[in-house]
Amino acid sequence: NLMSDLALMIVDAFRSDQVDVVIGSTVGGAIFAQVVAREYQQTTGRKVSAVFVDKLYDPMKQGIFAVREALKPFLKGNMLVVDDVITTGGSPRGVAEISSHIGGSGAHVVGIGAIWNRGQVTAKCLGTSKLYSAVDCFLPAWKESECPECATSRRQA
Repeated sequence: NLMSDLALMIVDAFRSDQVDVVIGSTVGGAIFAQVVAREYQQTTGRKVSAVFVDKLYDPMKQGIFAVREALKPFLKGNMLVVDDVITTGGSPRGVAEISSHIGGSGAHVVGIGAIWNRGQVTAKCLGTSKLYSAVDCFLPAWKESECPECATSRRQA
């Protein structure tokens, strides 16, 4: 299974960090967090929980993150944030920040893992000491008004 294979790559990168909880955002990391937590538990024998953080949209801000009350008690110990694709780093950075804030002094984000880092985002940009991605390949992103392919399509229409 491809998803399990990708999760195992992240588990291997964070095996020595003794992860207690894997956290993903509802946009791209929630399901992947479940898979990474399962693989981490199966390969290390550690009890590992998976938690998701909601990404809410506010017209005045790009996105804010919230943790449901029932999940807050799980935000403790060594926490690993995961995502499917990192473009700007906003989602994993936001998830790490809210998780650390809610977890308090008993919580520590050990790093961020992703399937694909397409934005050349660094650990420093994310405010973490460790970043691992299975694929590191830059793919530029444009606003629709600046996209060369979109301009070609509009001319042909």
